Amino acid sequence: MNNSGLTLREICAQLDLTERAVRYYEYLELLRPHCVAGKGRYGPHEIARLKLIRRGRRFGMRLEALPQWLELYNVAGERRQMEIWCEISTELRRNMIEQQARLSESLAGLDRADAEARTRLAGAV
Repeated sequence: MNNSGLTLREICAQLDLTERAVRYYEYLELLRPHCVAGKGRYGPHEIARLKLIRRGRRFGMRLEALPQWLELYNVAGERRQMEIWCEISTELRRNMIEQQARLSESLAGLDRADAEARTRLAGAV
């Protein structure tokens, strides 16, 4: 990275993101690239924020929760950061368990429908 930072294309290539996603994060004010010669540039701060956004999204974090997630790293004191993280991770885990239960129900229903169709097919032969 040069002293002025990365261009939009460079940041997208480096982090495997689409330009549309980065622009959307800017629209949500999760990112604020600095301007060099009329062009947006992404420095280490923006790169770190994008990495955190990606991690949060992988954890299933909703876009509305991302500001709190990013703010976690601006909170003074490691103890408070860890307390906030524990609150966030507890909520994320609860959401994932609920999603897992819904998926299990859907899979069981799919298996029942498949078994019924296969039984009917076997009887029709």
